[in-house]
Formats: sequence, structure tokens, C-alpha cells
Amino acid sequence: DSAPGVSSEHLPRLFDRFYRVEASRNRASGGAGLGLAISRRIVEAHHG
Repeated sequence: DSAPGVSSEHLPRLFDRFYRVEASRNRASGGAGLGLAISRRIVEAHHG
């Protein structure tokens, strides 16, 4: 998957807590950079 606006150099850290790829996009949408990290933990907790 090539997420929109995420270059290949950032993909290894995509699920890291508090990691934000594009500062300009984050200013517009806000967020702490926890969404994907939390999602991953939930999936892992359900053995997915």
C-alpha cells in the first residue's frame, strides 16, 4: 500500500507512536500521531 503523501522512506516508522510524516498536512488535520499505533495494538490484541 502506498498511503497518500507518505514516501517510502517513512513507511518503516508508520506505526510508531507520535510519528508524524508531513508537518504541513498534520497542521491542517491535527492529531498526535497515535491513530495507526493504537489501531495496530488493537489488531494485535485480537490476534490479527
